[in-house]
Amino acid sequence: MARFVYAKIYCDILRHPLLRGRPDCDVRLVLGLLLEAKEHTDDGVLRHLTAVDAKELCHIKAPTAKVQAGIDYLVAAGWLIPHPDLAYEIKDFVERQGKTDSPEAQAERSQRYYESHRETILAKRKVSRENARETVRSSHAEEEEEEEGEEEQDPPPSPKAATPAPPIADLESDWPSDLLARVRLAVMSTRKSGQMAEGPWREFLLGAKQFSPEIRARAANEYLDRACASEGKGERYLLGIMRGERTRVARPGAATLQITPAAKADHAIPGRKFL
Repeated sequence: MARFVYAKIYCDILRHPLLRGRPDCDVRLVLGLLLEAKEHTDDGVLRHLTAVDAKELCHIKAPTAKVQAGIDYLVAAGWLIPHPDLAYEIKDFVERQGKTDSPEAQAERSQRYYESHRETILAKRKVSRENARETVRSSHAEEEEEEEGEEEQDPPPSPKAATPAPPIADLESDWPSDLLARVRLAVMSTRKSGQMAEGPWREFLLGAKQFSPEIRARAANEYLDRACASEGKGERYLLGIMRGERTRVARPGAATLQITPAAKADHAIPGRKFL
């Protein structure tokens, strides 16, 4: 198993007076030497350290002369303490970093911490689990409410309504069967449940009934060709296309094309599809 060693570094080390205004070479030198000492020494003494070695250890791309200048600066600033035979000691290393423990010692320290904070840790875990379960319950409740809203039947007719709504079969008979089937599948795909209750479907058919078959066909084909359902746009968006189509045809000054039943097969509006 790999042995991981961690160093303690001040969060504001890049703003430390030691490095303020210094070149990037010195910043990499301080961080690199600190990590090297933490990983391979217990006393913070880097032995036989030349500028070439420091350049390689700290992954510095600057010339060797600048690395040596950085070492000299850190010595002059007191961060590095020179020792005989090209050894350098990082000041206050042991006090600030502590000795590197073995994996067994680290595991023992972690166990001691857990035992001394066991109740607090377990309480936090319990709160986290309860929050997670509450989030799941809330999500399920929202989905159920949405599905129930979709499955609601039409509200009872008001006292003024003298004629009940026509059966769905009669409303669907005004459409080409293939086109209507494609429209319903597309609208159903915008639901989370992948289904569409009878109430919303009847409401859509009633809304579409106010438009002529030609407008319904043009709007439905446009809705399908543009793959509006893939963007989550359902039957209300399709009704909006129908309203826009009716406005476009009926706007003042627009030419109106009259197509008789006998001539439907011989006429087409450029850029539109009919089924």
